[in-house]
Amino acid sequence: MPRPAATVPARGAAGPVACFSASGNHFATGYPRPVRQPQPAATVDQGRSVSAGQPDGRAPRRDDRQRVRDHLGLSIVATILCAPVGALGLLHALRAADHLARGDVPGARRVARRGRAWSLAATAAGMLLLAALAATGGGHRG
Repeated sequence: MPRPAATVPARGAAGPVACFSASGNHFATGYPRPVRQPQPAATVDQGRSVSAGQPDGRAPRRDDRQRVRDHLGLSIVATILCAPVGALGLLHALRAADHLARGDVPGARRVARRGRAWSLAATAAGMLLLAALAATGGGHRG
């Protein structure tokens, strides 16, 4: 199979330049050139951007977003103490960060509250388990 004469570097390619033939197909895979999707416009509610952060569509800067505590540290400790319940707290903490990244502050707060509740329950269960093991000598007969 003869190689096409003209190659065009891919737009926005990270790392090595991906080569496409004149017909638009990639040499190595044969797949067509990726099409860039247009970015959604920011929806503005009461002068504040809701979906994309800034009214002009730029991503929000860290100091522009409202602060929502995701309780990630607590959920990690809870997962160490009581893995099944603590994992739920960890999952909710990560989901809270995702909601905040999308600009959904009320959703981030709601999910963070659930994560804190699961993490506190896991911490309490883990402490009770450790106290029970300490009181019984850890199950070691001697």
